Amino acid sequence: MLPSLSRQVRSADEAGAIATQNRGIELALLLTLPAAMALAVLAQPILAALFERGAFGARETAATAPALAAYAAGLPAFVLVKLLAAGFFARQDTRTPVLLAILSLAVNGAAMGILGFLLGFAHVGVAMATSIAGWVNALGLWIILHRRGHFSFDARSRRVLPRLIGATIGMGVLLAVLLVPLEAALAGRATERLLALAALVAAGLASFAAFAFLSGAADWQEVARRLRRRAA
Repeated sequence: MLPSLSRQVRSADEAGAIATQNRGIELALLLTLPAAMALAVLAQPILAALFERGAFGARETAATAPALAAYAAGLPAFVLVKLLAAGFFARQDTRTPVLLAILSLAVNGAAMGILGFLLGFAHVGVAMATSIAGWVNALGLWIILHRRGHFSFDARSRRVLPRLIGATIGMGVLLAVLLVPLEAALAGRATERLLALAALVAAGLASFAAFAFLSGAADWQEVARRLRRRAA
């Protein structure tokens, strides 16, 4: 996104720069929201299927799963930070993203101390603190860009983003429901766990695609074009 933004800023095409950022955020959330939801809902099956063997048993899976879910909550924020920072870099402002990164580090340290030690969440608190810091960074970048008049959600994003959230929630509910009939397989042998996880992943992909398509949250031809441009 940065080269396009830089060209638009140099040519004083502020409307074009805002549109570029909106489309970038839509694409980022189209990929990261369902990924974060799936990682949170399927944290235990993922760890059990991929790592539960030898010294890493059911007890370790149960202890690690909440940390994975906590990290997953920050996944969209970590990607949004990269996208929103481009709005500053395109305008030759490297100072503001660095200051916000320092602030987020301070928030991370404080939240880690409170959640991980004072409140006794231990390693899960550390993961929660990292996600909180990521959202503080992303929201800080967005607020400053908005106040400077360099970014606002356009009509398309205001229409699409709630539908993306709805499609993500629908997928998460379906995955949670599917965990019930697959409970025995997910607790079985390694091959059974892997097959059950593969079925859940396929169901998650298919259901999110269906929800997003039916709700109008995604134009798959445009997504394919953008990804092809990115690959080129």
